[in-house]
Amino acid sequence: ITRPPGLAIDTGGTGKGLAADHLATLIGGTADCGGDVRVVGREEVHVLHPLTAETCQRVIVTDGAIAPSGIDARIWRSAGGGYAHHLLDPATGEPAWTGLISASAVGRSAVEAEALAKAAYLSGPDGARRLLAQRGGLIVHEDGAGEVV
Repeated sequence: ITRPPGLAIDTGGTGKGLAADHLATLIGGTADCGGDVRVVGREEVHVLHPLTAETCQRVIVTDGAIAPSGIDARIWRSAGGGYAHHLLDPATGEPAWTGLISASAVGRSAVEAEALAKAAYLSGPDGARRLLAQRGGLIVHEDGAGEVV
């Protein structure tokens, strides 16, 4: 594997998921690390809308996790005057504009949920529906409409 000079790999999302998993094990209870939530037992988790920060869905999680991924927070003006963000299309290396603002995924662990959420966002609405169908989740489209999967 090679990367161009100056290109950094951001593993922050995976780190949050891993931290939530370890913390939940350590304390024997639910842990929330930057929105990556690992549940021990059964709990209702409020998923926040990426634009309003209000609860847009309540999800019951039992001995598992839920994690979001999206472009609501880490977006900036590019040198050319357009916009860029941190989720890159693996085929082009450019910011992935997929028709979604965010995807939240349920998984057995927070690391798994985080990975599913990233893959769902990068796959766009149709791909996200397929990826999230087995365990569940939520996608938010560019127009702000939420969709439970």
